Amino acid sequence: MHNNNDLETARNILRNAVQMNMSQDLIIKISQKLDEYINEYYREAAPVDKPADISLASSGLSLKRCAW
Repeated sequence: MHNNNDLETARNILRNAVQMNMSQDLIIKISQKLDEYINEYYREAAPVDKPADISLASSGLSLKRCAW
């Protein structure tokens, strides 16, 4: 389980890596890990019966069709 402190810590690590001009590969890995933590946080906070209409993949943004 990840709480808000874990998310804040990961976000700060990512921000520091960007400010220190770390390699792009390392920044992407940190960002992907943060994405995993965020997804886990929301899954635990509000479980749903079906997948959301919008999904974020590590390879890019993917939007499913919505009937709005």
